[in-house]
Amino acid sequence: MNAAPVLSVRDLKVGVRSARGEVDAVRGLDLDVARGETLALVGESGCGKSLTALALAGLLPDGARIRSGRIVLGGVSIEGLPERRLRRLRGQRVGMVFQDPMAALNPVLTIGEQIVEAIRAHRSVSRAQARSEAESLLARVRLREGAQLLQAFPHQLSGGMRQRILIAIAIANRPDVLIADEPTTALDATVQAEILALLDELRRDSGMALVLITHDLGLDGGVECRGWFVGD
Repeated sequence: MNAAPVLSVRDLKVGVRSARGEVDAVRGLDLDVARGETLALVGESGCGKSLTALALAGLLPDGARIRSGRIVLGGVSIEGLPERRLRRLRGQRVGMVFQDPMAALNPVLTIGEQIVEAIRAHRSVSRAQARSEAESLLARVRLREGAQLLQAFPHQLSGGMRQRILIAIAIANRPDVLIADEPTTALDATVQAEILALLDELRRDSGMALVLITHDLGLDGGVECRGWFVGD
Protein backbone atom coordinates (compact mmCIF):
# COMPACT_ATOMS: atom_id res chain seq x y z
CA MET A 1 0.00 0.00 0.00
CA ASN A 2 1.43 3.38 -1.00
CA ALA A 3 2.13 5.94 1.72
CA ALA A 4 -0.20 8.92 1.91
CA PRO A 5 1.31 12.01 0.26
CA VAL A 6 2.61 14.76 2.51
CA LEU A 7 2.32 17.10 -0.49
CA SER A 8 -0.42 16.75 -3.09
CA VAL A 9 -1.08 19.04 -6.06
CA ARG A 10 -4.03 18.82 -8.42
CA ASP A 11 -4.58 20.74 -11.66
CA LEU A 12 -2.40 23.67 -10.57
CA LYS A 13 -2.52 26.72 -12.83
CA VAL A 14 -0.36 29.77 -12.08
CA GLY A 15 -1.11 32.97 -13.98
CA VAL A 16 1.36 35.79 -14.59
CA ARG A 17 0.51 39.32 -15.70
CA SER A 18 2.08 40.38 -18.99
CA ALA A 19 1.67 43.02 -21.69
CA ARG A 20 -0.75 40.59 -23.37
CA GLY A 21 -2.79 40.15 -20.21
CA GLU A 22 -2.61 37.23 -17.82
CA VAL A 23 -0.96 34.11 -19.19
CA ASP A 24 -0.62 30.65 -17.65
CA ALA A 25 3.01 30.00 -16.72
CA VAL A 26 2.03 26.68 -15.09
CA ARG A 27 -0.83 24.68 -16.58
CA GLY A 28 -2.58 21.71 -15.00
CA LEU A 29 0.21 20.32 -12.81
CA ASP A 30 -0.49 17.18 -10.76
CA LEU A 31 1.96 15.58 -8.33
CA ASP A 32 2.17 13.64 -5.05
CA VAL A 33 5.15 13.25 -2.73
CA ALA A 34 5.18 10.99 0.34
CA ARG A 35 7.41 11.29 3.39
CA GLY A 36 10.95 10.21 2.67
CA GLU A 37 10.51 10.42 -1.11
CA THR A 38 12.33 12.60 -3.62
CA LEU A 39 10.53 14.08 -6.59
CA ALA A 40 12.57 15.82 -9.28
CA LEU A 41 10.87 18.52 -11.34
CA VAL A 42 12.88 18.94 -14.54
CA GLY A 43 12.49 21.34 -17.45
CA GLU A 44 14.22 23.99 -19.50
CA SER A 45 14.66 27.54 -18.24
CA GLY A 46 11.44 29.55 -18.40
CA CYS A 47 9.07 26.57 -18.31
CA GLY A 48 7.59 27.45 -14.91
CA LYS A 49 9.63 25.28 -12.51
CA SER A 50 10.56 28.06 -10.11
CA LEU A 51 7.04 29.51 -10.17
CA THR A 52 5.77 26.06 -9.25
CA ALA A 53 8.20 25.95 -6.32
CA LEU A 54 7.12 29.40 -5.12
CA ALA A 55 3.46 28.42 -5.42
CA LEU A 56 4.05 25.29 -3.33
CA ALA A 57 5.67 27.41 -0.61
CA GLY A 58 3.07 30.18 -0.78
CA LEU A 59 5.68 32.67 -1.97
CA LEU A 60 4.42 33.78 -5.39
CA PRO A 61 5.66 37.28 -6.28
CA ASP A 62 3.48 40.26 -7.16
CA GLY A 63 2.00 39.77 -10.61
CA ALA A 64 1.63 36.00 -10.21
CA ARG A 65 -1.28 34.11 -8.66
CA ILE A 66 -2.78 30.65 -8.39
CA ARG A 67 -5.62 30.75 -10.91
CA SER A 68 -7.02 27.34 -10.07
CA GLY A 69 -6.13 24.00 -8.61
CA ARG A 70 -5.36 22.67 -5.16
CA ILE A 71 -2.18 22.39 -3.07
CA VAL A 72 -2.50 20.23 0.05
CA LEU A 73 0.45 20.31 2.46
CA GLY A 74 0.24 18.00 5.44
CA GLY A 75 -3.53 17.83 5.09
CA VAL A 76 -3.95 21.63 4.81
CA SER A 77 -5.08 23.32 1.57
CA ILE A 78 -2.79 26.34 1.26
CA GLU A 79 -4.31 28.14 -1.73
CA GLY A 80 -6.19 31.21 -0.55
CA LEU A 81 -4.81 31.09 3.01
CA PRO A 82 -4.06 34.51 4.56
CA GLU A 83 -0.38 35.44 4.79
CA ARG A 84 -0.33 35.03 8.56
CA ARG A 85 -1.28 31.34 8.30
CA LEU A 86 1.08 30.81 5.39
CA ARG A 87 3.96 32.16 7.48
CA ARG A 88 3.19 29.58 10.16
CA LEU A 89 3.22 26.79 7.58
CA ARG A 90 6.50 27.92 6.04
CA GLY A 91 9.39 26.61 8.05
CA GLN A 92 7.24 24.19 10.07
CA ARG A 93 5.70 22.29 7.15
CA VAL A 94 7.75 23.39 4.14
CA GLY A 95 11.32 24.68 3.80
CA MET A 96 12.74 26.39 0.72
CA VAL A 97 16.30 26.42 -0.64
CA PHE A 98 16.71 29.11 -3.31
CA GLN A 99 19.09 28.95 -6.24
CA ASP A 100 20.96 32.18 -5.37
CA PRO A 101 22.05 32.10 -1.72
CA MET A 102 23.67 35.54 -1.93
CA ALA A 103 20.30 37.05 -2.86
CA ALA A 104 18.37 34.94 -0.34
CA LEU A 105 20.59 35.74 2.66
CA ASN A 106 20.50 39.14 4.34
CA PRO A 107 23.88 40.80 3.67
CA VAL A 108 23.82 42.98 6.81
CA LEU A 109 23.07 40.21 9.34
CA THR A 110 25.49 37.57 10.54
CA ILE A 111 24.86 33.93 9.76
CA GLY A 112 24.05 33.33 13.42
CA GLU A 113 21.46 36.10 13.52
CA GLN A 114 19.72 34.71 10.45
CA ILE A 115 19.54 31.12 11.69
CA VAL A 116 18.43 32.21 15.17
CA GLU A 117 15.71 34.38 13.62
CA ALA A 118 14.46 31.44 11.54
CA ILE A 119 14.24 29.21 14.63
CA ARG A 120 12.56 31.76 16.91
CA ALA A 121 10.03 32.75 14.25
CA HIS A 122 8.38 29.34 14.69
CA ARG A 123 9.29 28.15 18.18
CA SER A 124 9.27 29.66 21.66
CA VAL A 125 12.91 29.15 22.61
CA SER A 126 15.42 31.53 24.15
CA ARG A 127 18.03 33.25 22.04
CA ALA A 128 20.73 31.18 23.74
CA GLN A 129 18.90 27.94 22.95
CA ALA A 130 18.37 29.01 19.35
CA ARG A 131 22.05 29.87 19.02
CA SER A 132 23.04 26.46 20.33
CA GLU A 133 20.67 24.86 17.81
CA ALA A 134 22.17 27.04 15.07
CA GLU A 135 25.62 25.67 15.79
CA SER A 136 24.26 22.10 15.68
CA LEU A 137 22.56 22.84 12.36
CA LEU A 138 25.84 24.01 10.85
CA ALA A 139 27.44 20.71 11.89
CA ARG A 140 24.50 18.85 10.36
CA VAL A 141 25.12 20.50 6.97
CA ARG A 142 28.82 19.63 7.28
CA LEU A 143 30.16 23.05 8.16
CA ARG A 144 32.90 22.88 10.74
CA GLU A 145 33.87 25.63 13.19
CA GLY A 146 30.19 26.51 13.63
CA ALA A 147 30.78 28.97 16.46
CA GLN A 148 33.13 30.98 14.23
CA LEU A 149 30.79 30.82 11.22
CA LEU A 150 27.90 32.20 13.28
CA GLN A 151 29.84 35.46 13.49
CA ALA A 152 30.45 35.66 9.73
CA PHE A 153 28.54 37.64 7.12
CA PRO A 154 27.36 36.04 3.85
CA HIS A 155 29.93 37.84 1.67
CA GLN A 156 32.75 36.28 3.70
CA LEU A 157 31.75 32.74 2.70
CA SER A 158 32.12 30.71 -0.50
CA GLY A 159 29.14 29.89 -2.72
CA GLY A 160 29.03 26.30 -1.47
CA MET A 161 29.11 27.43 2.17
CA ARG A 162 26.32 29.94 1.58
CA GLN A 163 24.18 27.21 0.01
CA ARG A 164 24.75 25.00 3.04
CA ILE A 165 23.69 27.90 5.28
CA LEU A 166 20.45 28.20 3.30
CA ILE A 167 19.85 24.48 3.73
CA ALA A 168 20.46 24.81 7.49
CA ILE A 169 17.88 27.61 7.68
CA ALA A 170 15.40 25.62 5.57
CA ILE A 171 15.59 22.56 7.86
CA ALA A 172 15.82 24.50 11.14
CA ASN A 173 12.22 23.74 12.10
CA ARG A 174 12.10 20.17 10.77
CA PRO A 175 9.75 20.70 7.81
CA ASP A 176 7.72 17.90 6.26
CA VAL A 177 8.79 18.98 2.75
CA LEU A 178 12.01 20.58 1.55
CA ILE A 179 11.88 22.33 -1.85
CA ALA A 180 15.29 22.87 -3.43
CA ASP A 181 15.10 25.19 -6.45
CA GLU A 182 18.20 24.74 -8.63
CA PRO A 183 20.34 24.32 -5.49
CA THR A 184 23.60 23.76 -7.39
CA THR A 185 23.45 26.77 -9.74
CA ALA A 186 26.88 28.41 -10.26
CA LEU A 187 28.70 25.76 -8.18
CA ASP A 188 31.52 23.66 -9.57
CA ALA A 189 30.96 19.97 -10.23
CA THR A 190 32.55 18.75 -6.99
CA VAL A 191 30.49 21.10 -4.81
CA GLN A 192 27.34 20.24 -6.80
CA ALA A 193 27.79 16.58 -5.95
CA GLU A 194 28.40 17.43 -2.28
CA ILE A 195 25.22 19.53 -2.04
CA LEU A 196 23.10 16.82 -3.69
CA ALA A 197 24.57 14.16 -1.41
CA LEU A 198 23.83 16.37 1.61
CA LEU A 199 20.21 16.90 0.57
CA ASP A 200 19.74 13.17 0.07
CA GLU A 201 21.32 12.39 3.45
CA LEU A 202 19.06 14.90 5.22
CA ARG A 203 16.02 13.38 3.50
CA ARG A 204 16.95 9.88 4.59
CA ASP A 205 17.83 10.88 8.15
CA SER A 206 14.76 13.05 8.81
CA GLY A 207 12.12 11.32 6.68
CA MET A 208 11.10 14.59 5.04
CA ALA A 209 10.02 14.72 1.40
CA LEU A 210 12.38 16.40 -1.04
CA VAL A 211 11.27 18.26 -4.18
CA LEU A 212 14.34 18.86 -6.32
CA ILE A 213 14.00 21.38 -9.16
CA THR A 214 16.56 21.47 -11.95
CA HIS A 215 16.99 22.12 -15.67
CA ASP A 216 19.76 19.52 -15.93
CA LEU A 217 18.61 15.97 -16.79
CA GLY A 218 22.08 14.70 -15.94
CA LEU A 219 22.12 16.18 -12.45
CA ASP A 220 21.29 13.27 -10.20
CA GLY A 221 24.24 13.00 -7.86
CA GLY A 222 23.07 9.54 -6.85
CA VAL A 223 19.79 10.89 -5.46
CA GLU A 224 16.99 8.34 -5.70
CA CYS A 225 13.99 10.00 -7.40
CA ARG A 226 10.55 8.42 -7.58
CA GLY A 227 9.43 10.47 -10.59
CA TRP A 228 10.33 13.22 -13.02
CA PHE A 229 7.92 15.86 -14.24
CA VAL A 230 9.17 17.80 -17.26
CA GLY A 231 7.82 21.28 -17.97
CA ASP A 232 6.76 22.12 -21.52
